[in-house]
Amino acid sequence: MVPSHRHSNQQVALQAKRWQGKVSAPEIDKFRGAMDKFNAEFGIFITNSDFTREAVKTAREGTRIITLINGDQICDLVAKYNYYVEPVTTYRLKDFYLDKD
Repeated sequence: MVPSHRHSNQQVALQAKRWQGKVSAPEIDKFRGAMDKFNAEFGIFITNSDFTREAVKTAREGTRIITLINGDQICDLVAKYNYYVEPVTTYRLKDFYLDKD
């Protein structure tokens, strides 16, 4: 848990974890408890993996908003902002090699 950051007079809590397997609902509950401790109105939970369906549901419950960012979304953000990456052109072979003569 990163200490809350004040943004426009609102507290934002951020947690980023490298995770084996999917992040479950109890982890979101723990994060919400930390948000309460820091009096954060918004939370952002980032993982390199993904979230269970129950975790997504738990993040949407309650009055405080928790944004979930999974590994695929991290990749999308990195690509969008070209952060420490270079674009690479790839080519996919068509099915010509399967065609019968």
